[in-house]
Amino acid sequence: MAEKTAKRAKNPPFYGWIIVGVSFITLAVGYGSRASFAVFLVAILEEFGWKRGAISGAFMLHMLVAGVGLPMVGALVDRYGPRILLPTGAAIMAFGMWRLGGLNELWHFYLFYGLVMAVGRIMIAMTPHMAILSNWFIKRRGTAMGLAGSGIGIGSVILIPMVQMSLTQLGWRDGCSLIALVIFLVLFPLNAFFQRLRPEDMGLAPDGETRYNGDPRDAERDGPSSTADSMESWTVRSAIRTSRYWLLFLAFFLVAMVNMVDMHQIAYLVDAGFGRTMAAMIFASVGLMQSLGVFCGGALSDRIGRERSYTLGVSFLITGIILLLSIKDPSYNIRLALFVSFYGFGNGFRSSLMPSITADVFHGKRVGSIYGTFATAMTCGGALGPWLAGHLYDVTGYYTIPFVMVIGSVSLACILVWIVAPRKTRLET
Repeated sequence: MAEKTAKRAKNPPFYGWIIVGVSFITLAVGYGSRASFAVFLVAILEEFGWKRGAISGAFMLHMLVAGVGLPMVGALVDRYGPRILLPTGAAIMAFGMWRLGGLNELWHFYLFYGLVMAVGRIMIAMTPHMAILSNWFIKRRGTAMGLAGSGIGIGSVILIPMVQMSLTQLGWRDGCSLIALVIFLVLFPLNAFFQRLRPEDMGLAPDGETRYNGDPRDAERDGPSSTADSMESWTVRSAIRTSRYWLLFLAFFLVAMVNMVDMHQIAYLVDAGFGRTMAAMIFASVGLMQSLGVFCGGALSDRIGRERSYTLGVSFLITGIILLLSIKDPSYNIRLALFVSFYGFGNGFRSSLMPSITADVFHGKRVGSIYGTFATAMTCGGALGPWLAGHLYDVTGYYTIPFVMVIGSVSLACILVWIVAPRKTRLET
């Protein structure tokens, strides 16, 4: 016992957890900035009087650009590493946000939010982090990705109130400059100095259990055992020849339709009589619950499996949407609190599992590239959803139809996850 204690004291903490921390902060700032679009949406609508469907089209373009670019990002991080890719993405995203503050025409918004910021964001999005973390962790992959992914919700909690405060105190134009400064000063140096693609680059092995001595076979011997099928090293070409790939591709597309709710929930609450500041705080509270759900989903899925965890998350998510649809005015306080809890927790819970499911089914050195192709499906669904919700609102005057469509799409995605059955290919200890 004394020898084990002395050995733990002598060995430094596993550097993989620093990678998790860097990914957490990067995702928090990156996704928090994107989520702030929901706050800017209300302010820009009031100043310019544009149609909701028209301005939501900028978000659609943003997501479509991401859909085209994410497969390339997965390949770029595998080839050039995160210390080049991620700082460059942070600089581009900061520039786009800064120029967004000078827009006067609708096409300006499409250019700087829909195009420039999209290019920067995909370079710091979940795809490169998923590729990095799948290299550093095998046994605790779900936990590591859950911890890193919880930054997505935390970013919303921190940045959305900051954006709303800047809108109130400085105006939305200066608010854009403030967010741009935060993106650049935090993310550029953090990723340039601390990111590493693989533990072997530092003489380590996955999960920090043994030290790497230069022979890749040592890491394999020290890692978990698995079936012959799960040990196959996947490439994009071999993956797309399987039915599992296309079922997951469809699941990614369907579940991304939840952006209908994400991007329009503030507008929904304002229509119901809530003040803009209150609606933004509610959105931030959803983000806080989402970060908790991301962590719990990743950790629990390592114990009970991805399929069961995913089903649980979708159940919470659907309950939250039903509660949101039942809120008609600010007097529905209990339902509002329940919506924040169920929707936020469920959305984070289920979202934390998609990277782990991908790594379980199609693991190997090219998992980043494979996840990038799935991210294309996700961004296409995420692009269609907000635009469709805005268009349906312009036609009907309500959000009921698009929100019900989300319930159907996430339910079908859950069924597809069970058909794919990641439990059958997951590396087992």
